[in-house]
Amino acid sequence: MMNLSNKVKELKRHKKYKKRKKFLSVVWSLVLVLVVLLMSPLYTGGGKVNLKNTDNQSVVTGAEIYKISSKLNPQTGFMVSEFFVGDKKDVDSVSADAALSNIKYDYRSVVQHGGANGVSKMIKVNDHYFVIETKGLKPKFNVLRYDIVPELINSKVDTEGFQKDSWLKFYTKESDVEKDASLQASNLRTYSKHYTNFILKSYYKVKAKKLKQVQSLEDTIAHNEKVLDKLRKEKALASQTQREEIDDQISNMKDDINTDKQNIRQIKKEISQLNGNIDAVKRGFKN
Repeated sequence: MMNLSNKVKELKRHKKYKKRKKFLSVVWSLVLVLVVLLMSPLYTGGGKVNLKNTDNQSVVTGAEIYKISSKLNPQTGFMVSEFFVGDKKDVDSVSADAALSNIKYDYRSVVQHGGANGVSKMIKVNDHYFVIETKGLKPKFNVLRYDIVPELINSKVDTEGFQKDSWLKFYTKESDVEKDASLQASNLRTYSKHYTNFILKSYYKVKAKKLKQVQSLEDTIAHNEKVLDKLRKEKALASQTQREEIDDQISNMKDDINTDKQNIRQIKKEISQLNGNIDAVKRGFKN
């Protein structure tokens, strides 16, 4: 009986040990998952995390910083990133020009989880465009982060919308960046041409959008004119009461057509102005 009792006790201890082991295994699994979740914002290997730029990229009122492009020479570890400062939806806007004339930038380029930092240099093309060149990036650097801090040139000058100690962060992932084996350091003149090309590309994009608007309005007018002809034919065969209703429809349709024609004239005027700006930029100046 004693032997059987000992076996029972041993069996109970064994079951208790298995349950405790299973419980600890679950706990450690949960801890591991929690650690991974906490670490995931910092993990940048293999392009598995969508790193987010600073939500507020404002420099002054009416002007934000946008990273336009990044290119990497994978053979030399040389990278170039270009930035526009202003209103991307309206590159002609001059509302922030006075404030931007009193802005300079401190900056640094930081490699995250991929070895040593490269050596960076900023080239300011004008108040609306600057470039950061970085040399010496090693393969598998994973992510390069740009920390850009707007500063006042003259702290005594009132600069609308400027916020002191604003760290603006922009990320470039090695796995996503455009590769160019011929990429090398350039000069101010070359980057000035890049700025011109950016402005021209913005103009062409706006122009294409406006041309689509014109086409859409013209299609609508053509459709409405067909409907108008149909209504006129129906009116000839309609009763007096029906004619009054049809007259209202015809009147409304005419108003819609006239409004669309006015909109087309306005948009075509804007397209003409864009064409003027495009020609001016190509000649080396802008209206």
